[in-house]
Amino acid sequence: MKYNLTSQNHAINWILGYGINNDTSLYGRTILNFSDTSVNLTRNSGGFKFELGFENNFYSDNQGKLRFFYDGFRLGNAIDFNIIENGDTLNPGRIWQLYQGGFYPISDASVFLPSEKYDSILTLVHLPIDLYMGKPFSPSIYQTLININSNGGKGKVILKNKAIFKGNISPIGFSGCRHSNGRDWWLLFKSNQGPKYYKVLYSKTQVNKIDSQEIGSSVIDYSSVGNAVFSQNGKKFARISNQDGIQIFDYDRCNGNLSNFIQIENDSIKPSIWVNVAISPNSKYLYASTNRKIFQYDLEAANIQASMEIVGIWDGFIYDRYFTTSFCDMQLAANGKIYISCASGNIFLHVINNPDLKGGNCNFQLRALALPSYIACGLGNYPNYLLGPEQGSICDSLTTTYTVDTNEPFHLFPNPSDGILRIEGEALNYYKTIEISVFDISGTSINNQFLDGSLTAWTLNFDYLKAGLYFIEIKLDGKLVQTFKWVRN
Repeated sequence: MKYNLTSQNHAINWILGYGINNDTSLYGRTILNFSDTSVNLTRNSGGFKFELGFENNFYSDNQGKLRFFYDGFRLGNAIDFNIIENGDTLNPGRIWQLYQGGFYPISDASVFLPSEKYDSILTLVHLPIDLYMGKPFSPSIYQTLININSNGGKGKVILKNKAIFKGNISPIGFSGCRHSNGRDWWLLFKSNQGPKYYKVLYSKTQVNKIDSQEIGSSVIDYSSVGNAVFSQNGKKFARISNQDGIQIFDYDRCNGNLSNFIQIENDSIKPSIWVNVAISPNSKYLYASTNRKIFQYDLEAANIQASMEIVGIWDGFIYDRYFTTSFCDMQLAANGKIYISCASGNIFLHVINNPDLKGGNCNFQLRALALPSYIACGLGNYPNYLLGPEQGSICDSLTTTYTVDTNEPFHLFPNPSDGILRIEGEALNYYKTIEISVFDISGTSINNQFLDGSLTAWTLNFDYLKAGLYFIEIKLDGKLVQTFKWVRN
């Protein structure tokens, strides 16, 4: 697969660095543009003092113009580099309060998703971070919607911090991949309570399905160091953490399932402060980094473990007397090269110039790129926006079993479930009452309640019910409008 340089690649521009309002020091922001095989650098200052250090992300439009960016606390626009309207206080809570003025203490925990139906609406899906007994976890996944045309293109947040999932989530490994129909998105994330992955099917501007799968390592992985990536062809998924090493899976874009789990043993990973993974443009090679070494694995080898080669070693160089240039995050850029940040405030990026090639031919270079301003570790997190429909797949159209009938006013998921249900609907505040009733198979009423009509989504807890089949009725102003069959696991 040749990596395609195109205006449709919404990750063609990166914006990295520290907040500052002048050009008198190395502190500031750098915009990196990957519109050709090289990279064009522009120093940027002014506007709000965004701290694009650990948790940062960015989005460019169909013309390849940088439009929006995110620092874990708020959303900014790339016209005047200020906070967009209603774009402050994302991920609210004690961590938001504690880390104001610094870096949001998580990375690779957000993704921008364009809508195939609504050109003016952009979704940011993002994870907050919290601590339980000193251990990091994400308590929920949020959805924030942006009208990109408002305020002369500066944008406006029209829905903010809407929880689309709640639970004990690992802050490592939140990733997105195109559904095999080429339009919808799969969002994948790991439970912090064992070998379980959750998958969310996201279409247009809403969740269509939430499901889970028991697979992977059983290590309880309370860590915020690591990441996860899909291969460019969407057929492989890899995750790394400094507590649980490297895991590799096959991936099915049709049903969102992981399979063929492989645990890679590497004694260098657990002692390392920073670890990261990236996959080559041709989807053949997995790169895994520790602070001091970069490893290459052949994903097509019969024995992936045995295919390991060391392709990069840190030389111990310290910049400006204090700042290590050891390895931190890795990211595949739109020019087909993999860039590696340093594990401190620094002006350098290391580069794997030819990641599609085996061993030393991948041409790793230490400190190959010097930037006009300091950056920190984070290099953003984005899916392969160029991945199209899977030709010949049974899921290559939107008329799949996972697409909700949009003629129905309400959608219920997951089904089956363990008792936690989510119901989403249209804007219904013009009705006086929204009533929900639950019946068992004998027709006995189990639960009856009224929902807040000013909302468009509700999370309901029926975990006290026994396993079995139930019927759920929804009435608007006393009139029955929809009935669901629901299975309690």
